[in-house]
Order: sequence, then C-alpha cells, then structure tokens
Amino acid sequence: MDSYTEKIASHYATYRPPLHSIILKKVLAGSSGFQKGLDIGCGTGYSTIALADYCSTVVGIDPSQSMLERSVEHPRVNYLKGLAENIPLQDHSVDIVTFAGSLFYVDLKKVSSEMKRICKKDAVIIPYDFEILVDEPLSLLEIDLEETDTKYDHTINFSGMDGFEEIVNKEEQVNIECTGTQLAHLLLSDPHQYDRIAEKYRAENPFEKLRESLVKSGNHFFIKANLFYSKYHLAYE
Repeated sequence: MDSYTEKIASHYATYRPPLHSIILKKVLAGSSGFQKGLDIGCGTGYSTIALADYCSTVVGIDPSQSMLERSVEHPRVNYLKGLAENIPLQDHSVDIVTFAGSLFYVDLKKVSSEMKRICKKDAVIIPYDFEILVDEPLSLLEIDLEETDTKYDHTINFSGMDGFEEIVNKEEQVNIECTGTQLAHLLLSDPHQYDRIAEKYRAENPFEKLRESLVKSGNHFFIKANLFYSKYHLAYE
C-alpha cells in the first residue's frame, strides 16, 4: 500500500463524525428492519456500520483496497472490493442501498440499471452526502487552502431517473462536537488539507504537532456540517 494513501486512510479510519448515523436516523425514522442492505462506496465502513443498525446483514463495497484494509469489523457486515457499475451480488437480493458520498463518482445510468438488477421491487435507495466546514479551525491554525476548481456535486441523486420514486430530498446544517485529537484526525483525512498542514508544520507526518496546537487552542470544538440526503423506492416492471 502506498505510504501516503495509508496515512490518509489511517486518519479516516480513526475518527469520523457520526453523520452517517444522524442522516440515516432522519431518513429511516419509522422504518421497519430490512433483511439485506448494501452500502456502495463504503470506505473504511463507517457508513456500512450505520446501515447495519437497520438490517440483518449488510455488504459494503468499495474500489479502494487501502480503505477496505482499514474497514471496521462488525458481525453482520461483509466487505467486498468492487464497483457500483458491476456489483458482485445476485439478482433481486437487496432490500436497501445507501450511497454515502459515492454517487458522484459513478456512471449514473449504469448504476441505475444495476440497482434494478440487484434490488428487490420496492427496495429503498438512499443517496446521501455531507460537507464538513473546516474554514474556522484552519483559520485558527493560520492555514489557508488554495481554491480548487472542482465540479463535485454533493446533491447528486436519482431524481428524474426512470423507476425511482422520490420520497425525500432535503438539505440542512448541523453542528458536530469534537476534541482536538478528533479534529486533527478529521483534518488529516483529506489529502488536500493534509498537504497544507504538513507544509505548515514542516513534517511528513504532522499529526502530533497539529494535535498539540488544537489542544492548546481549547480542545473543544463545534464544527458545522451541511447534510444532503434523498430517499427513493425502486418501482419497476
């Protein structure tokens, strides 16, 4: 495994705010249990574990071996390396599917067809994402991120796609409470931020110096996050 990728994956695996659980609680309030769940783009498994609270069994799929090697173990979860366009599951075998920040990176038309293949009729499909706003803590550390020309879309979903009946489509903002150590892991889990922080502290691995700075700054932080989530029933002939 590439050492740089391993460092990013390590911080990602060590701490993620519980936004997956917060979003699923909002979307699935009042829902009964599901037999088989699928989490596409599972990363290290935080989103998969959140889905497991609602399912008898869950499969998490991700194309990154670095992330899967850091995945969180759970008795009802199985992780597989794979792509959303070619899911290694049987036809009509899945009751609920989640896409946690992964739908932007796939071929939407191919994935829509794959959903119709692997999902049972009336299956629930939940694309969701969040944007953690780190400008304030970075400003506190006197770190400026260069503007990046990105076309990333947090709101991408299946609206308007044939066979996807929209039930929910919402955006909102929440606050996340975290310690200095947790915030250090959170900041270093993003490659762009990692590079700027490493440059500031003149360290290949800047975690300890960053953590010390944050602890000295109060060690108690509230970070804003924007939430984006949708819910669909899959209805097809």
